[in-house]
Amino acid sequence: HALAVTLLAFGEARAQLGLPADKALIVYTGSDAPWKGLRYLREASHLLSEDYEVVFVGHMETHGATSNQRFVGARPYEEMPLWLAEAEAELNRLR
Repeated sequence: HALAVTLLAFGEARAQLGLPADKALIVYTGSDAPWKGLRYLREASHLLSEDYEVVFVGHMETHGATSNQRFVGARPYEEMPLWLAEAEAELNRLR
């Protein structure tokens, strides 16, 4: 399968996805399967200042979310480049 890629100006992906322009983004893609250790990221995000937002993309529980956490649910594969385009850090666990 070919994937069409469109180049975006800085900030354009954030605007399309409704993400804040004034925060550093940490984006996690995946699920919350227990063996992935997502609970550690959720706990660690409590330690971040309000200058950061942790965005969780994928199937996962949203209980206990803090003001700097955003859960967007499962998104189409074709949309993944937009979620990752302007992240200061991207996390996923592949095993």
